[in-house]
Order: sequence, then C-alpha cells, then structure tokens
Amino acid sequence: MMRLVMICACCTAIAGCDRVFEPPAPRPPAPVEPDACGTGQYRSYIGEPASVLQDIVFVTPMRVVPYNGMVTMDHNPARINFNLDPEGRILTVTCG
Repeated sequence: MMRLVMICACCTAIAGCDRVFEPPAPRPPAPVEPDACGTGQYRSYIGEPASVLQDIVFVTPMRVVPYNGMVTMDHNPARINFNLDPEGRILTVTCG
C-alpha cells in the first residue's frame, strides 16, 4: 500500500514539472479601409430625416438601422449602414 502511495506521489510530482501552457498570441485585426463602402458621399445626409434615402439609387448594399434596432451580425464591408437617432434622423453613416 505504501508503495502505491509513493508511486502516485512521484507521478503527481512529475506531472507538475510539465511546461506551462501558454495560449497563442492574438492575431492583429485585419486592416480595414476607412471608407471601403463609399460612406463619404453620404455624410452630407447626417442630421436629415431617413425619408431622404428613399429617392437615392444605391449601387452597393445598404440598410437603415433604427435607433436601438436589431440587426444581423454579418459583416459586409461593402454595405452602407445609416444609423438613426430616436427622432428618425440619420446619426451616422458606416460600412458593415
């Protein structure tokens, strides 16, 4: 019995000598162009009501995000997002 206890103690001590696991370093984020979807041409609409967007023909995907609105989490760098404030005016224009 004593021999079994000694063997278990030695195995535990040897297992403790194993090298410590270090997680891999995090990857740097992928570079993103600041205006990858062409938001610059729509920045002049900030502060305007969302209804002004109805007359615009978009060549890229776009979506209007209501204040506190739910959106899908898929990221599309070519999509233009018009984020609205509580009054329904365009607050920000972003890509994604």
